[in-house]
Amino acid sequence: MGFSLEKRAELKRLSERCADLLVDIAEENLPPYSESIKKDEQFKQIIAEIHSLCPSLSYSYMIMYKHIKGEKNSESNKWYHLFRKRNRISKDI
Repeated sequence: MGFSLEKRAELKRLSERCADLLVDIAEENLPPYSESIKKDEQFKQIIAEIHSLCPSLSYSYMIMYKHIKGEKNSESNKWYHLFRKRNRISKDI
């Protein structure tokens, strides 16, 4: 799979934005389940752009995204309790 220099530069730029958003999503407190999060929407827009250039790369980012979201929403996982604890503390202040 060969890419032109322009496509490579665009993929690098989009990948950096995507990775930054993944870190932000992993670090943020858990919102109410029904709320759509702005960072999630931004992430999905970037994924759509990446998909038009390289579908396999967008698939890999979606796997990471789903894993992070699953970890944060699973009651049996340590992340769930950590984020719930942070969320309670911030509401009390």
